[in-house]
Amino acid sequence: MSESLELKYIGAYRELENFTHQNYHAGERGEHATFITEFDIEQEQTTHELQLLGSGFNDRLDYVVGAYAFTERADSYDLTVVPEFDIDLTGDGVNDARATINAMRDVSIDNEAQAIFGQATYTPEWLDSRLHVTLGWRSSRDSRQATLKNVNRLSNIQPASGLPFPTPTEVVLEDPQGRGDRDFSDSSPSLVLAYDLAETTNIYAKWVNGYKTGGYNVRASSVERFNAGFDAEQLVSTELGLKGEYLDRRLRLNVAVFAADYDDIQVNVQTDPNDPTVTDVLNAGEAIIEGVEMDLTVLLGEATTLSFSYGYLDTDYEVVRDAEGNDVTAEFRFVNAPTHSATLGLDYTFSGIQFADARLSIDYSWQDDKFTSSNIKDGHYIVDSYGVWNARFSMADIRALGGGIDVALWARNIADEEYYIAHFNALFPSAVFGDPRSYGLDLAYRF
Repeated sequence: MSESLELKYIGAYRELENFTHQNYHAGERGEHATFITEFDIEQEQTTHELQLLGSGFNDRLDYVVGAYAFTERADSYDLTVVPEFDIDLTGDGVNDARATINAMRDVSIDNEAQAIFGQATYTPEWLDSRLHVTLGWRSSRDSRQATLKNVNRLSNIQPASGLPFPTPTEVVLEDPQGRGDRDFSDSSPSLVLAYDLAETTNIYAKWVNGYKTGGYNVRASSVERFNAGFDAEQLVSTELGLKGEYLDRRLRLNVAVFAADYDDIQVNVQTDPNDPTVTDVLNAGEAIIEGVEMDLTVLLGEATTLSFSYGYLDTDYEVVRDAEGNDVTAEFRFVNAPTHSATLGLDYTFSGIQFADARLSIDYSWQDDKFTSSNIKDGHYIVDSYGVWNARFSMADIRALGGGIDVALWARNIADEEYYIAHFNALFPSAVFGDPRSYGLDLAYRF
């Protein structure tokens, strides 16, 4: 538009079709799996964002204002099958038959979000133009609509003894249809103060207010839980940090100390300890996350770069209350929040190869043990600490066929480490394993 004004549009459209079939504990109960799950999902979403970027006051002010819009439509059909399950068919409290349970869940959602936002950074003349003040604001509106239909069907009914009535071919239990329609809105400010200690060293302090919209949980344990939905989550985040380059820019160090205070935090709870497909989202109360992050990059030579990162987390639910208002804080832990995590990487660029940009990368990622079930009342489902080695050799920008060819040979989990990425209860203690050792070749052509 002009030298000091720019208009930018960002748009995206996505379609998703996904089908998943999973058998659990095949062999634990004879020839049948303990239970089987299937998930069939179709989803499409569209996003639009318009930004106006500008500067003023002799380039001492940089700003951006804009608008954002998001729409999403999705349909999901879930099926859980439990073969050869003992049931009470007569209702007298005694299991008198075996049957296959088919629990079907049909869901449709229609979500929309709109926002307007602005952010401006001003650098005053005083303090030798080393101080930078950034103010931001975002006003959001979210609409959530959803429908849910649960149908439970008993089939392959085999009475253990004579029933007082003919054995039915099947029994169908259909819940009333759930339906929800709610709107949420929020205005979130932010403030950042940054100061240049030197040309290559900067310190900053950040304060941000944010929110996560409420909505409806399509895996709710009952239609009543689904209809109730869950409320928005509020967050106040503070951060102090340093970013610097040293030793003639051969060493880069970024360090940050942060804290995040949550109010009405949303917690995903496995309501039925034996069925991981049934969960409820609750606004549990108050929580805090505190931590430290560090990133270090060192240029060891003209062709070799060493990188190291470390993270520390201290997580705590301060207040959690159940649906009856009882304090159950001691029963909850943050999930997927290891206390310590670290990565180490080494990159080497081959200068002797003239026809391509050749690079070898080796990295090791490690994380401490962590909870994967938020409610420890159902068992201490902990994923133990583990580390994984990866490597990648790439040759980029090989000039051929009128364009550029990129080739990469990679290997993941080189040591074939056996580890869990999730641990939960599904009639028996259950786990999802991480990927075993794998390797492959990537080939791309650019024109």
